[in-house]
Amino acid sequence: MATLEDIINPHYNKKRGMTVGFLISVIFCSERKDIEDQVIVIMYIANAIEYDLIKHNRDKLTKRFLLQRIFDLSANKKYVSKLELRQLVNMEDKGTFNKYYNKHLLELGLTTNKRFTLSELYKILEINQGSHDWNRLAVYSKRELANEYKNGNYEDLELEMTNKIFDFETYKNRDYILPADAHLFIKNKASKKDNNIDIADYEKDQLSFFFYSFLLYSFKSQFNPRIKN
Repeated sequence: MATLEDIINPHYNKKRGMTVGFLISVIFCSERKDIEDQVIVIMYIANAIEYDLIKHNRDKLTKRFLLQRIFDLSANKKYVSKLELRQLVNMEDKGTFNKYYNKHLLELGLTTNKRFTLSELYKILEINQGSHDWNRLAVYSKRELANEYKNGNYEDLELEMTNKIFDFETYKNRDYILPADAHLFIKNKASKKDNNIDIADYEKDQLSFFFYSFLLYSFKSQFNPRIKN
């Protein structure tokens, strides 16, 4: 199989095209596993990134740049349904979801949307995550946090949460904790040695999620007419 250096060489035979087999080979069979390299290669073959930019300005191809290119490529394509959004954050019940997210959707002007672009989804999940690097999309239950950090003691969890993050009434009216708020609790509570949730949920960034989502919905849209452009 061609190396990544071969693929981005302008003399490489680009007639092979952007086949499903090629995408799979780049993602799963490449000698380099770095997500940024995979995104760059596939975008180059798809004519979404110029060779000169790769060759002479590689430092400009940051995760933020690649994310923005993904959003540009999927602009105006309403890939993600509201049901899928609820599933991502583990709130499939409409009423529960609205309780926690309608305020955010209103701020973004997205309350009436039945489907979202990847860029809109990013803005929603960015609020969900706060200012931290993020990977976990699902909200936390109080039970999960209490079991992990307070030996199942809900009263201790309530005491710490209301001292540092929420006022008492807000906390009492919540069954779930958004990742942004949970992270404020977690980072002050546990060291990395015993912090199972934090290590698993916050060590990755969002590039891989949106890249693979873009590929998935691009393939789905070829075969499912209900996915609207």
